Amino acid sequence: METKEIFSKDSMVNPNECPDLHKLVLDNSHVGIVVCDAEGIIRYVNKTYAETYDLDRFKALGNHITTYFPNAQIPRVIKTGKADVGVRFSWKGQEAIVHRTPILVNGEIKWVVAEVIIRDIQELKELAAKMHILEQKVDYYRQKIREIPGTFFALDDIIGNTLEIRAVKENARKFAQSSQPVLILGETGTGKEMLAHGIHSASSRANELFVKVNCASIPKDLLESELLGYENGAFTGARKSGKLGKFELANHGTIFLDEIGDLPLEMQAKILRVIEYKEIEKIGGSKPILSDFRLIVATNKDLEDLVARGFFREELFFRLNVLVLKIPPLRSRIQDIPSLGQYFLDTATDRVPGRNVRLGKEIRKLFQEYSWPGNVRELKNVINFSLNSLEMGQDTIEIHHLPGYLQREALFKPKIRRHVQYLLKYSRDLHEREVIKNVLGITGGNKAKASKLLGISRNAFYKKLKKYGPQENIPAPREKALRP
Repeated sequence: METKEIFSKDSMVNPNECPDLHKLVLDNSHVGIVVCDAEGIIRYVNKTYAETYDLDRFKALGNHITTYFPNAQIPRVIKTGKADVGVRFSWKGQEAIVHRTPILVNGEIKWVVAEVIIRDIQELKELAAKMHILEQKVDYYRQKIREIPGTFFALDDIIGNTLEIRAVKENARKFAQSSQPVLILGETGTGKEMLAHGIHSASSRANELFVKVNCASIPKDLLESELLGYENGAFTGARKSGKLGKFELANHGTIFLDEIGDLPLEMQAKILRVIEYKEIEKIGGSKPILSDFRLIVATNKDLEDLVARGFFREELFFRLNVLVLKIPPLRSRIQDIPSLGQYFLDTATDRVPGRNVRLGKEIRKLFQEYSWPGNVRELKNVINFSLNSLEMGQDTIEIHHLPGYLQREALFKPKIRRHVQYLLKYSRDLHEREVIKNVLGITGGNKAKASKLLGISRNAFYKKLKKYGPQENIPAPREKALRP
């Protein structure tokens, strides 16, 4: 039986006359449904709708919808032919979200179906609260996932349009296709780890593990076991199952040794052999293990200087110094600071719908004048601090929202600028006074000849004389050699 026959005027005098399947589905739906004909007469009411609005659905049949809901909008939908989607409907203090859909037959409206999707706004609030809890759980598990070796940045995530940073990204894309070690140089906070992530993500090993090791944070006596691993019973306190080293864990993937300049000399010799032969000798092991890893290292230190002073093995330096990327400090690419600052603002506020925070004019100026010793990391931390300093409803970061040391920088800079400008003006005045004095000495005090010799009008010359005092107050030149 076709739908239009089910909802015909004759067959819908009583809902019990519906076929069993349709009745079962409609009456057990969590959505309240009422169907009116083209005159607004109620032809069907399901159980949920009747319970929501406390109707006797049998008595309601055959009555006009406005008999029960004087402010009903179904007659308007019939008149206009335009559906209502997701609109609020209030009745006797109870609010709901409603869809009203006209049903056309041969181009004419025959029915209007109204659906109460959420019977009470409170249900929507409860749903939003549940979603907030789920978001918190997702954030928690996302953080746990980040503790598993892997990459989370691509080269396109590195913000910057200056020539230097574009060159770094372009070379990184090229180096990603090689199997040779990559050495990343740069000051603390410039984004060396992020660049390493990007190289791995752009390589053929992107689907394999990215294993990160900070050589400066692991105690010296644990470095070997962390990097190379150990076998069962290798030493007192060792795990019975032994342990995978980071180089073995990175098999087919990438291992990133951060702060390579802090690696102890004795460990450097062992690492050199691993790099050259891709063989790992575990502590307590009897035979070497092969590992096909890609090596990326980074440091904020001058490795050549460390080599010269005997703190870094020369042969290891030459093995690493193959594909080199040097990230410029933030102070050398000030054009990128506004875009970086806005990026950090956007990423920090993207979970707050409708919030659009921006940097004030004075802030942008200060940011481009500041030296940023902590580089991009410092900028990100400053943005996060400033966001948390904003009052409710504020959308512009100003000087007083900054950390204290930057507020002092903002106050100090204008004083320096004014002082320098004063010194410059004072030195110019002294120089100009000396020139006028000498020229008057050359012309024997003849002002007309002096102004002509200086290439300025008499009026301009007299203004300068007035500015610097009467002629007799300007001493004559000491050297007669100035005369022509």
